[in-house]
Amino acid sequence: MQDEEDKQVQELRDIENNFDMPESAVPGVDTTIDSVASTNGEDPVVDGDSPATNDEKSDIAVPPMPTVDGISDVPAASDDAATANAADDGDSGVESNTVEETPLSVPVVESDGDAQVDDTVQADTGVDQVSVDSSDTKKKILLVEDDEALATVYRSRLELEGFEVFEVHNGEEALQSAKDVRPDLILLDAMMPKVSGFDVLDILRQTPETVNVRVIMLTALSQPKDKEKAEALGVDDYLVKSQVVIGDVVERVKHHLAMD
Repeated sequence: MQDEEDKQVQELRDIENNFDMPESAVPGVDTTIDSVASTNGEDPVVDGDSPATNDEKSDIAVPPMPTVDGISDVPAASDDAATANAADDGDSGVESNTVEETPLSVPVVESDGDAQVDDTVQADTGVDQVSVDSSDTKKKILLVEDDEALATVYRSRLELEGFEVFEVHNGEEALQSAKDVRPDLILLDAMMPKVSGFDVLDILRQTPETVNVRVIMLTALSQPKDKEKAEALGVDDYLVKSQVVIGDVVERVKHHLAMD
């Protein structure tokens, strides 16, 4: 066994002599015969004379591990560096999973201060409320009566029945109000100062604006000739005050307005 090892050592020396290799062709690597001999269990020869002792072996410098160009020992990333990298990711355009809540904005519509709107919306229920002028839905009655106390009684009852009542006390006021109010029906007394009920009826039937207005003559005159005179002038109904009650008057009013 020893002879084989000696033979190998001799062969290595011959190769070394033939190629004339320097003692340290590769930095940090000992390629001498002594180094090879050490690998075979022999003590290396120092200075070519005597084997190296254990202390001398410890003095042999061990070269540092070779490094690759461009790569150096890089310390592990610290927590601060990781935090900085995370912050950089936020600036680099990477979408975040965090969703920001955007407050709901309600568009405000500016309205013209001069515009008048009849339709209003109830905020709590959302139900549209339309303002309605009651005068457009109620039937208009023109009450012509020179007895103010009696006129008050008729007016109160008619208003309770849902009519809109306009009250005048003589013939002149009756003619003017008939043009201004444009009533649906006229309750006309016969005997009045200045202009009688018969004259008022005659003028109404001669005026285009009032020719078709319903007229009920309500009078104390009970003679047949008075009724005939009124009918000849175009009255729609003739009622004698002593022969009817207020309920009868209301009933005739509704009849002529096609409300019964």
